[in-house]
Amino acid sequence: MVSIIDIWYQNQCSVIFFLTTGDQPERRELNYIMGGNSNFSSRFRYSGHLNKLKDYLPPCKSCFAQMRENSLFLKSNILCTNCVKWDMMTKSPLMSFDAPEYYPKCMLPDDKKLKPMEISFKILNETNKVCHEKFINGEWNERNVTAYSSVHCISNKGSLKIISHGNHAKKKKEQQENRKRKYPLIEEVDIIKNAEEFPDRYNQWKGGPYWNSPIKLIQFLDCLMHLLFLGIVKASRLLIRDWISKNKRLTIQSNIMLKVYETVPSMKLDWLKLIDLESGWVSDNYLAYCRVVKWINHSITRSNDSPENDIPTVQINAMIGSMLSMVAVIMEKKFIHNTSDKMDREIKLFLSNVDILYKSFQTQEKDPIWLRKFNFQSLLNIPYAANLYGPLVNLWEGSNQGEGYLRHVKPKITSVHTKKWNLNVHISLLNDNALNSVLDNHFTAEASDDTSTRFRKIRMERMKQSTMFYKYNNVDELFSFYKQHKAISFIMTNDNKYYGMIESSEKDKLGAVEIKFEYVTTIDSLSMHFHRVSMNCSINDTEVQMINEIEIQSYLVMLPELGNDETNDYLGRKEVYYCIDYNWNEMDRENNLITPKSPFCKYI
Repeated sequence: MVSIIDIWYQNQCSVIFFLTTGDQPERRELNYIMGGNSNFSSRFRYSGHLNKLKDYLPPCKSCFAQMRENSLFLKSNILCTNCVKWDMMTKSPLMSFDAPEYYPKCMLPDDKKLKPMEISFKILNETNKVCHEKFINGEWNERNVTAYSSVHCISNKGSLKIISHGNHAKKKKEQQENRKRKYPLIEEVDIIKNAEEFPDRYNQWKGGPYWNSPIKLIQFLDCLMHLLFLGIVKASRLLIRDWISKNKRLTIQSNIMLKVYETVPSMKLDWLKLIDLESGWVSDNYLAYCRVVKWINHSITRSNDSPENDIPTVQINAMIGSMLSMVAVIMEKKFIHNTSDKMDREIKLFLSNVDILYKSFQTQEKDPIWLRKFNFQSLLNIPYAANLYGPLVNLWEGSNQGEGYLRHVKPKITSVHTKKWNLNVHISLLNDNALNSVLDNHFTAEASDDTSTRFRKIRMERMKQSTMFYKYNNVDELFSFYKQHKAISFIMTNDNKYYGMIESSEKDKLGAVEIKFEYVTTIDSLSMHFHRVSMNCSINDTEVQMINEIEIQSYLVMLPELGNDETNDYLGRKEVYYCIDYNWNEMDRENNLITPKSPFCKYI
């Protein structure tokens, strides 16, 4: 067998650029692409004046009903005369729009209309070339260049570079045409000298750093942490709060939030990092909020103060339910042949529900939130990216392969004002990695007790296991949580049984109290299922079962049913819970763990 080291020394190893994980502003600026708030580039990698197309992008009532009813409807490619079902690249005439004022008429198609297009580095290079040639030949002015390049998503900074290089090239061309003059002007001599010294300045602009590389624009990925949680979930949370405020339910929400944050954060679960602060949330907090978004809002939204609020209530619930369903599919760790189709449907269902909700209670003449917040449109890029790269959760930019690595860097930074501080930090990190490698590979059983103790301490600090479930101190603590109708952490074993976990003195084993579930009811508008929970509260610590952690298949939390504003009972029915696991599943009517379903939708 040939080792990696052998291959390295034989010069048979090469590094291939796979993709980059940056947020939208970073990707756009790096590639001289306009920002998301521009007219033509709100959806990353696509050009289209969506403000002029906004009435046709969402599905009409008929198409939306079919999207819900038939999971294969979007694959049929049936053209509708009223909408395009979020497919801006369709051949439908609805996706035609007028060119901007100074767009060169010679570049318009026969019908004098523009259509959306997918942007690539090839298109950006062709745009740059056309603009340069037309400009130096005097066919286009600066406004023409700016209009044409903006339609092709080149940023204002990029357009200025095209114009700057064009102006220099113009002067060079004029000087060349005036060579036969007997007494050249002084400035012409300066131009010659400058052109010889800085030849690139007088040639066509080379474009962005990746425009002429083997790298493709699709390799600049829409990253999930920024797109989904710091973008979509954050904006959706504000939209929900806006709806609650307009429906005068803030007092109810405040009372319920006290119950939400009473027990869940105290478990300190690494997969459910809820915090009770209203501000200062990071991606992990929005991720946790998304996991429990149905639970946080179900008591507020399922009851109505008056009949006229019935429809908006259904709509806010449908939006909430479809958001969780969409996120759960996108965050799946396994990729099968139809996963991208599932993503596509869930994304378009969510966008449709957002559009319907926003129109239902927005009284002012405002653009819909999916148009103003460009992350919503970029959701449409995810299915294709998943086809290329597989489960996108594996490319999570908050881990060590992205921004997550900063947690190792920050402790090393004592000051940014010292000379070569960045180099010193880098050397310190390399030293730590080298030391860890030596310890891992060369530590022996013959080492002294002191060395062994120090090594184990270092290893434990380095390899701290995630807290996936809460261990109750004893059965009394578990039963107390249960009787008080508080949130409870539990696990599922390999034989599909459920247990609450108790601290144990036995090595490598934990006490376990079996938990049983019985389906009770469903809130259809949220696609949210509730179960009655039962456990034997008569046993003591000596009577619990003992299980090994390796028997655990899944980690779950049961969240208590909350009451509503009509009864003023914020605990709801005792022993009734909504159950979710760490893998974005929830318990269905048959007590199985399944991916959440978008409300009022049928699934094959």
